Amino acid sequence: CYGPSLDPVDATADRGEALSILEEEDQALLCSEETGELLERLSKMGHVLTETQEAQVRIIQRDRARLVGVPADVQGAFARLTNEADAVWRKAKAEDDWASFEPYLDRLVAQAIKIAQLRKPDSAPYDVWLDDFEHGTNRGFYDAFFTEVKQTVVPLLDAIRRKGWQPPRTVVEGKFDERRQMELAHDLMRLEGLDANKMLLATTEHPYSDALTTNYGFIACHVREDDVCSNVFTMLHEGGHALYETGVDPAYNYTSLKGGTSSGMHEGQSRFFENYVGRSEAFSEPLTRLLTKHFPGQLGRMTAHQLFMAENCAELGLIRCDADELTYPLHILVRYEIEQL
Repeated sequence: CYGPSLDPVDATADRGEALSILEEEDQALLCSEETGELLERLSKMGHVLTETQEAQVRIIQRDRARLVGVPADVQGAFARLTNEADAVWRKAKAEDDWASFEPYLDRLVAQAIKIAQLRKPDSAPYDVWLDDFEHGTNRGFYDAFFTEVKQTVVPLLDAIRRKGWQPPRTVVEGKFDERRQMELAHDLMRLEGLDANKMLLATTEHPYSDALTTNYGFIACHVREDDVCSNVFTMLHEGGHALYETGVDPAYNYTSLKGGTSSGMHEGQSRFFENYVGRSEAFSEPLTRLLTKHFPGQLGRMTAHQLFMAENCAELGLIRCDADELTYPLHILVRYEIEQL
């Protein structure tokens, strides 16, 4: 599948309405009194349930606890708002029009605070959402973690910048046809070990991946005509997510255990393939063969060592998705600091 979007632009409102209805129905089922009573009974039947079944009950109880205090219409309205905001963001980004998106960001933050207060009135709203993102964490956890990151990475990056020399990136610069980049993306999926019979590949504004089951995964990438390596390492990153999702026990399909263990575990898989594998000198050999296959004119004379050197620079930049292995954590750190404001 190749195109600017899977959904037509004018479908935004209808898609938002469908998402809102599904959100409300899901919440009504999960948060009903009958479901609560059933889960309570099951949680006391450890002598009968298997370890897997106990885990399923525990996860459903956690999911229910997150929603039970939030009225269904509030949750539905939030789904509608995030869908509408996404459509406005895409247009605003393309037109460099921050002013049109700014009111939506304010509304999103206000709704997020409202929902957090409904869920846990005695907790700071940001801590509620941090726990959602990575269960068991809060600002105390991340303050300690990011302090260590900052104390380690910032001086190292400063020392690299003062040294003044970086490997040349000219070998991977130029204009690269988008159709051929998508053909390259399919080859990268196969190189990474993904089963093409179980994967859908499409394009989007901001790359992502997911899987409905272990037999149906998808990657949405963003192709940039002026930067073929952006697509390469995005594909390796999202491919790492997809390998994780499609590689778990198929018995977990259609249960509460389907999906990654945590956001941190998921990013561990994606960053492993993007950096530890993708930017390694050993991997530069097969990667160079693929790049020269699809772009013999621009990259036909590039050596594996030149690619390895070019893609291991440490440079400051504004785009997190394109950040190198060293500066990437600083993007997350800055976002964490901004979000607390």
